[in-house]
Amino acid sequence: MTTILDVSRRAGVAKSTVSRVLSGRGYTSEKTRDAVLKAAQELNYRPNVLARNLARQTSDTIGLILPAGANVSRYLASLIDEIHKSAHAAGKDVIMRHIEDLPGQALSSIYDLIDHRCEAVLYYNASSSAHYEETIAVIDEEIEKFPVPVMLLNSYLPKHPNYCVWYEHEKYAAKPVEYLIEKGHRQIAYLSCSLVQRTAQARQIGYQQALSQAGIDYDPQRFIEGLPVSEDGSVPRDMCEVGYLACKELLARDVSFTAICCVNDHLAIGALKALQEHGLNVPNDVALFGFDDSPVLNYFTPSISSVILPSAELISYAVALCFAHLNKTPFPDYQQHHIDAQLVIRDSVTNR
Repeated sequence: MTTILDVSRRAGVAKSTVSRVLSGRGYTSEKTRDAVLKAAQELNYRPNVLARNLARQTSDTIGLILPAGANVSRYLASLIDEIHKSAHAAGKDVIMRHIEDLPGQALSSIYDLIDHRCEAVLYYNASSSAHYEETIAVIDEEIEKFPVPVMLLNSYLPKHPNYCVWYEHEKYAAKPVEYLIEKGHRQIAYLSCSLVQRTAQARQIGYQQALSQAGIDYDPQRFIEGLPVSEDGSVPRDMCEVGYLACKELLARDVSFTAICCVNDHLAIGALKALQEHGLNVPNDVALFGFDDSPVLNYFTPSISSVILPSAELISYAVALCFAHLNKTPFPDYQQHHIDAQLVIRDSVTNR
C-alpha cells in the first residue's frame, strides 16, 4: 500500500511538506503543491483516515441517536436523510445509534458516541416516549458538561435553548384551521390520535387556539380522540382505522360540521372513507385536512390537503447551530431559516 513516504520520495519533498499539502494546512509554494498532488495521483495514494483522526483526536463524524423503530417512520427516514446531507456537505460522516425507551439510555448513548470521538451528537427525543420529560430534564442539566456539542432534536430545553431545535406543533396545527376559517368555515371538527402522545396534545392546543383567535367557541363534541387499540385492548389499530372509527363516532354525534382537520394523514385517509360511506361529498359537504403530507394523498379521490413539516429547514438549522458551537462562531438566526409549516391545498378543500 502506498504511504506518505512514497509520495514524498516521488515528489522530492519532506513528509511534513506532503502532510501540509494534503491537509490544506500551512504554506507551500504552488510549484511544490503541484508536485505533491501529481505524485499522490500517480501513486494512487489514499490517506490513512483512521491514523489521521487518531492523531487529531476526532473522527470527522457526527453522532445521531434515534428511538428504536425509527426506520419504519417515513418522517424520521426523511429526517435522517436531511441530517446525512447536511453533515456530508460539511465534510462529516454520521454514526447512528438506535436506543430503547429506557431510563438512562439517553446519557449512556451520548457518552458512547463521544467515546467514539464524534465531534457532536444529535439526539432525537421521540414525543411518544414514556420518559420524554425525564430525558429533557437530564440533558438540560448535563448539556454543558459534555466535552462536545450535544443537540436535542424535537424538544425544547428551557435552560439551554441554543442546544435544541423543536417543532412548533401548536402553531403548525393552527394553520389549516385558520385557512378553513378564512374560506368561511365556522364548524370545524378535529380528529386526533391518543392524547398520550405529546405531539397530539400540542396539535389539539393549536386547533383550539385558532378557533379562539377567530372568536369561535370550542365545542368538545367536535373533537374526537381516536382509540389506538381494539376494544379488548389486545390489538393495536392501524392509524387509518383509528381515523375511520373516529370519523364514524363524529358522524354519530348530534353535531354539525363543515370541515375536519386531522392530527395526521392516516387519520384523514380513514376519515375520507367514513365520510364517503356516509354519503357525504368531500369537499362540497365537508372539507378535509391531513397533517404530514404523505405522497399517497395525491392518489385518493379527492386528493387530500395536508400540512408539510419543515424538516429540511429544521435539520439545516440544527446542523448550523451545532457547527456554531464547534467553531465558536455566532449562533445562526432561527427566523432566517424560515422554520415554518406549509399548507398543501388539494381537492379535499374548497371555498364555501
